[in-house]
Amino acid sequence: MLQIIRLCQISKYFYHKVSKILKNGFGEDMVEVATFARVIDLKPPVNIPSTFIQLIGDQEKKNAVIIYSPKNDLIRIILTNASEICKVEAKINGLDREFLSSLSGFLGAYRITLIYSTGFCEKSPCTYEGYFEKDTLKMSLEKFKTHFSNLKGVSDVKIMQFQV
Repeated sequence: MLQIIRLCQISKYFYHKVSKILKNGFGEDMVEVATFARVIDLKPPVNIPSTFIQLIGDQEKKNAVIIYSPKNDLIRIILTNASEICKVEAKINGLDREFLSSLSGFLGAYRITLIYSTGFCEKSPCTYEGYFEKDTLKMSLEKFKTHFSNLKGVSDVKIMQFQV
C-alpha cells in the first residue's frame, strides 16, 4: 500500500471547487490543508484516485513525473507541463557547502529550476541527482553536461531523458 503525500496544495483561488471535491471524495471538509492522502492498490494497472485527478485539473498541469526512491521506499508524483524531463546524475566528493554553493551558482546563472533533487553519501564518492524540465534549459544537453562537470568536486556526469 502507498500513501501519496504532498500531491497537491490548495490555494485560496480555487477553494470552493476543492472544498466540494473534498467533501465528496475525501469525506471531510479540509479548509486549510497542505497535503492529501489515499491508500491505493499497487497491482497493475495502478490508478490515481479521481479526486486527485480533479484537483490536478485545477492546477492546469497536464503531465506528472513519477520518481521512486528505493532507499526510503517513497514515490513522488510531481506535476508539470513538460513532456520531457532530464535527470542529471553525478558522482561528487561530498554534499558539502563547497559543492552546494557551486551548484547553486551554476543553477542561478543559467536560470535552471530543478523540480526535484537529492543526494546521498553511503560511500565515496557521493551521488547527486537532479531533475529539470528540458524545455526550460537554455543550452544543449551536452553543454549543460560540460558545465555541470566543471562544478567543484563533480565527476562522472550522466544525463538521462524521460518523455511522455
